[in-house]
Amino acid sequence: MGYFCYKMFDKGLSCRGYKFKVGVNECAHATCVKEGFHAAENPLDCLSYYPNFDKSECWLCYADGEIHENGSDSKLSCTRLEILRRLEKWEFVYEACRYIIDHPWSDYNRHVQTDVGTTAEQGFAIVVGENPQAEVKADGDIVALLVKSERGRAEKLIFLYGEETKKGVVYRAWRDETDEC
Repeated sequence: MGYFCYKMFDKGLSCRGYKFKVGVNECAHATCVKEGFHAAENPLDCLSYYPNFDKSECWLCYADGEIHENGSDSKLSCTRLEILRRLEKWEFVYEACRYIIDHPWSDYNRHVQTDVGTTAEQGFAIVVGENPQAEVKADGDIVALLVKSERGRAEKLIFLYGEETKKGVVYRAWRDETDEC
């Protein structure tokens, strides 16, 4: 049984000289070290292998066939990878937030900031905390504030992007809605 995952490519669905196609791609063996088609369950882990989102493409995929997991992050290798749909940056960030909410006890990827963050590195900020806040470095940057519950789990998402975000503004979320910004 397979599952949904994410894969980054060079522009044009290319990865290490292999040209993928939209739809099903198949190979003989899968090992995370060297063989098979590689992808990740956590979209943010893709940035470990393709560090600049704006120079790459991220696609929603479905991994199936023989599946081998890395163990150090959510990277996997499979013999059957179905390339489904290209994600815009805001969709990529939203999917990363969904992963964080759905996996509350997993370690955060290095692209997740705690309590206070900035959109400087990738044009987005994912900040987790009781009262998270993020400063926008360029108009239109993406801000995802994940508010932790009293149990310590990220349960509430405030998501802003496009015309909603302005350079130099710090966006805040408050767990207690009676507090004022």
